[in-house]
Amino acid sequence: MRLRGSNPYGRGQQAAWVSRGLRSGDVYEDQDVLLGEEDGSGRPICEVWDRRSGGVVLGWMIFIFMGCALTNYNSMFGPFPSLPSPTQVQNQPGTYGLKPQQIDNTLQDQMKAYYDSDIRRVENRAKKYASRTTEGQVTSETKRKRKKLRPTNPEELQIQLEELRSLRNLKSQGIPENPRQPRSRRNPQDQRISGNPRDSSPPGVGEADVPKMEAVKRAFVHAWGGYERNAFGHDEVRPTTNETNDSWGGFGVTLFDSLDTMLIMGLDEEYNRALRHVEKTSFDKDYDCSFFETAIRYLGGMLGAYALRPNPILLEKSRDLGDRLVRGFKDTRLGLPRSVLNLRTGESHNHHWNGGYSILSEVGSIQLEFAYLSKITNDPKYYNTARRIFALYSTKLSPLDGLFPVNIDPETGDWGSRGTHITMGGLADSFYEYLLKLYILTGMEDHSVLGMYNKAVASMTKYLVKETGDGETAFLA
Repeated sequence: MRLRGSNPYGRGQQAAWVSRGLRSGDVYEDQDVLLGEEDGSGRPICEVWDRRSGGVVLGWMIFIFMGCALTNYNSMFGPFPSLPSPTQVQNQPGTYGLKPQQIDNTLQDQMKAYYDSDIRRVENRAKKYASRTTEGQVTSETKRKRKKLRPTNPEELQIQLEELRSLRNLKSQGIPENPRQPRSRRNPQDQRISGNPRDSSPPGVGEADVPKMEAVKRAFVHAWGGYERNAFGHDEVRPTTNETNDSWGGFGVTLFDSLDTMLIMGLDEEYNRALRHVEKTSFDKDYDCSFFETAIRYLGGMLGAYALRPNPILLEKSRDLGDRLVRGFKDTRLGLPRSVLNLRTGESHNHHWNGGYSILSEVGSIQLEFAYLSKITNDPKYYNTARRIFALYSTKLSPLDGLFPVNIDPETGDWGSRGTHITMGGLADSFYEYLLKLYILTGMEDHSVLGMYNKAVASMTKYLVKETGDGETAFLA
């Protein structure tokens, strides 16, 4: 089913109206709602979309969730001083311009400004509603239609204002001296499961959320306990046999992946035992690792824990592993890392099953780790090396504006024999995710990667929203 007919509004705008249950002739946010023609069934087009909108709504939820989750990144992991461009890093290595106390003050100012802007936005909507519903300015029919629109409900607007003010006050008054340091539990014996989870929970968590948090924590403690008893130090434990599996180098990938989770949940005893294993781990091993998995799991796991609780062990091991991973870029004409890297010798190659091509998600999902490693080590080489990949793709002519094929030849830059294969799924998804995350991590100053992200999302909406053969279900390709 398609939106047809002469219509000044695009399909995306019409779809947004339809998802809200609007019809042609309604008024929404000072705009007249105008939808396409009926589809021949005799029903208004919005009813047809209501019946099949599950896939469309799911697709939009993915976009919205990604944006919302990443917007809250700083509040979860603390503020990071803006990472400058590669040129700035070279000119001023290791300074970044902010001291720890300045960082805390900057966080408070940013939080206050953030919530002040939200309050102003909601207040303006409330004023618009009041002015539009002044006696004699609108007809009773228009009032009836507007009453259906939840975003202009005055009671909900007031609730939003109160919640925003409350949350802003909590954020500005309740920030600990080190925003990345979890608050300690009152009773160490209660750390594992019991105790009050709100001691370390983010501001704004309600009583109804506490049982959910406890359930998640119990699930983690159960899973971690099985791993620690049966496979501690190994990569994985097989859940039905309790046998060990070391398919990720045998360094203990489950342990490294869980470090920051244990800190967030206040599991200090478990974390300290895991940290002792990290201290004894040596990455000097004659092993052909997955460059991508090693960067996001081992290096990313240590950096995530370091962001929450700085520790010289994590810093030393992160630097050592980062130096080994950087060798995966050597002797590559375009500066793209190869997929498989020997941690001891530095020899690297791409996957044979993929024809020797580099993969979009693998080359474009290391920038966060390398950028943060540059920050904590005062060494710009990691950030410069990884950032050039996005610079390369920003100059490439894509078959679809802002979207890139899965494969690229690391020597010539050609898209390869499967150059038309473009997807949001496996082998590509995290490339687009990291564009937005890098923009946030660098203090929202790297507008080039934000522009790449915005173009990609626009093209996803335009080209990747598809329908089943019977026209009954819309989905993302």
